[in-house]
Amino acid sequence: MIDVLWLVLALTLAPIIVSIAATAIFIRYPDNPLSVILFSVGLTLLVSLFDILTDRPILTSQGFKDMTGNIFQASSAMLGILGAFLVYHINSISNNLWQVRKDLMEISPKTDMYDIFAPDSEFQEEAKQYVTLPGRPSERQKAIEYHYRTAIRLISELEAVKAITANQFTILFMVLLLSMPLILYSDSLDVTKIHIKLIAYFTLTFSAAAFTSAIYGVYRIIYPETQ
Repeated sequence: MIDVLWLVLALTLAPIIVSIAATAIFIRYPDNPLSVILFSVGLTLLVSLFDILTDRPILTSQGFKDMTGNIFQASSAMLGILGAFLVYHINSISNNLWQVRKDLMEISPKTDMYDIFAPDSEFQEEAKQYVTLPGRPSERQKAIEYHYRTAIRLISELEAVKAITANQFTILFMVLLLSMPLILYSDSLDVTKIHIKLIAYFTLTFSAAAFTSAIYGVYRIIYPETQ
């Protein structure tokens, strides 16, 4: 009797502990695809536990169909909105960086056409070497150093935006790929079966985590100084 009690207690507490740990990791790394998946698994276990303990069914056939359709539509809309925002933001940073490079060629005798068209990584390394040189008393040299520092900041910001973009699009595309087959077979799936319930709960929690992650990614892009 005691062994059975401990087993039931362990099976009850395990989903709660896993979900708490997964939530802590997600809060720390909200834009990491692995963190989103782990968070979704933790919430899926928690929802499944609640489903087992309650007498009333949480998921119905119509609710399952509506859920998958809404998730697909929401993720598609978010991809479009996020894509438009990121294209505009990346283009804005690139234009500012291009202007800084052009200004450098006009005020710096060391800057040539190759520096204007050089890859960002090479230009950034050259800029870092230049701004670390000691003693530039003239106003012209101060202006040159200011432009190099601005270029370094813009390149770093552009790399960060591209990294965030890659993560967010990966997560949202995973939501689309997960919800698409569920929409196609929603009429023929039996939502009373445990494996269908687990898939449905994971899809719901994963999409919620993905949308939260996308919103956080946009926040990081708009306010990079807060990171």
